Amino acid sequence: MLIEFFAPYMRFFYGAAYNLHQTLDGLGISSTGFIEKATDGSMVSGFSPGQAILPIFAALILIACCMLPIILITGYILGRKRGLMISTLVLLAPGLMNALGLLPAFSFIPDKYNIGGTGSLGSAFGFIPITVLGVILGWCLTIIIYDTFKLDDRFRHLYDHAWFLAAILTGIFFVADSGSHEDAQDLAESSYITRNASLYLLSQVREYDAYCAETEQTNLSSCRWAARVQQQLSDYADYHHKIYKEFGPRSSRDIYAPDWTNIQDIEITQIRKEIQSYNDKRCPVTKLNKDISRSSASSGICQRVPANYCVAFPDPPAGLADKYIISKTVALASECIIPSLVVFRSQQEKLISIVGKNEIAKHYRWLFFIIFSIVVGGKIANSTTRAVGMDSRADADRQRLLGLIIGLLSNTLRFILFMRKIFTWSFCFIRRQRY
Repeated sequence: MLIEFFAPYMRFFYGAAYNLHQTLDGLGISSTGFIEKATDGSMVSGFSPGQAILPIFAALILIACCMLPIILITGYILGRKRGLMISTLVLLAPGLMNALGLLPAFSFIPDKYNIGGTGSLGSAFGFIPITVLGVILGWCLTIIIYDTFKLDDRFRHLYDHAWFLAAILTGIFFVADSGSHEDAQDLAESSYITRNASLYLLSQVREYDAYCAETEQTNLSSCRWAARVQQQLSDYADYHHKIYKEFGPRSSRDIYAPDWTNIQDIEITQIRKEIQSYNDKRCPVTKLNKDISRSSASSGICQRVPANYCVAFPDPPAGLADKYIISKTVALASECIIPSLVVFRSQQEKLISIVGKNEIAKHYRWLFFIIFSIVVGGKIANSTTRAVGMDSRADADRQRLLGLIIGLLSNTLRFILFMRKIFTWSFCFIRRQRY
């Protein structure tokens, strides 16, 4: 029976602990990792979110226990014994309903937990218990302060200043979230284009590799490069943007001559010249006059490069390749795609840094909304004090908490004096019996 009574409270705080730890994990303040010594003496490591949240779960239970007297005092301030009774019933209602089978099953535990998940805020349902605690705390503290210091309507107006400022901050955070979403979209789009551009160039390189074998020119520098670079382009097409940032090309040389080769710049130039000759042969450009030329018609071999794959001009020296290759049909578009892959890596490196900062900022905004829930509780409390007509109470009926404390101290003092009298009378009685 006791288990059924306490079950909803445990589920409530357990879900809150999961979501709070998700943010602490994302900020690097806490971790789900563990290292233990096994029975055979070996070290065992792993991740256990269920175990990692136990300290936070215990802390939330302790906070709740500290809040219980605050809630009861608030009920007493609002309605004396009747308010105290109503507050008690409200606190006991979930447990009693669950014990009687009237409370539907619920769970605030997120469906998944992202280990070290910077930017992951847990589930929206798991956010509910944390904000509920914040609202209750703000509501109770504001009512206690309002009554204890005999505040009036001026306090409510001053409180509205903080309320409106918090609302403005909420709007700023909404705009910031929109901006961070756009940055994440830009990063995803850049990664998507990088993969497709790598696959596009890979298909053309394979066609060129087959051409080299067919024409028995595999000894050419460009043909050897075409055979070697296919795995590299395939890797680029498979890389996640974080991996591409680390292993993607920082210059065109990383594609023409990887670190594990000893290719010189003169050979890279020779590769590019041979590719240009290949394009001229397979997709010749007809010169109509001094200023006008016509490319070959589009076909399975000759195609114009998609604009998204060709965002950079060819590498120097000038004149080695057509600067405006994007407007021509070519069989192998390495002159613009390779420099573009370099640009994409640099672009993604910057975007990853920006998105990373935005992901961390999400957690701070999450913490702000926890604080804002306390402000919301205070705003509700101001309406509560007006609803119960606290301003119209007689001065003798205000400061109920102080009156309660003074009453308790007075009764305690009376009890001490009474016990002193009993002790003195007993001492005198025993002394008279002795003599």
